Amino acid sequence: MANREDVWFMPDEGGPHERTWMAFGASAKIWGKKLLPEVQRNLATIALTIAQYEPVSMVVRPTDLLLAKQLMGSKVELIRCPLDDVWMRDTGPVFVVTEHGDKATVDCNFNGWGEKQ
Repeated sequence: MANREDVWFMPDEGGPHERTWMAFGASAKIWGKKLLPEVQRNLATIALTIAQYEPVSMVVRPTDLLLAKQLMGSKVELIRCPLDDVWMRDTGPVFVVTEHGDKATVDCNFNGWGEKQ
């Protein structure tokens, strides 16, 4: 457990990490109905490629869970959660650590880039 005096910091995104987090959240409103299936297949291909080297956790809308299972099987951990789009770097949690190895997440209360979406 972290002490009040511990300093929390965000590790370098290129540094060692335990897993990759992705979102299977492509939206037809954003990508269009014609492009959506291709985007979903590409997300699955990227996740399966990364999964050859490290664990992958994929956040997926409950309505897209069956499709995600069909495309990725059991090689990618699927986590049901409401999503806006695929941009985990913008919409997902920020992972922070202490020098002692304590871990936490920060919720930045993402608002769709100033409610532009």
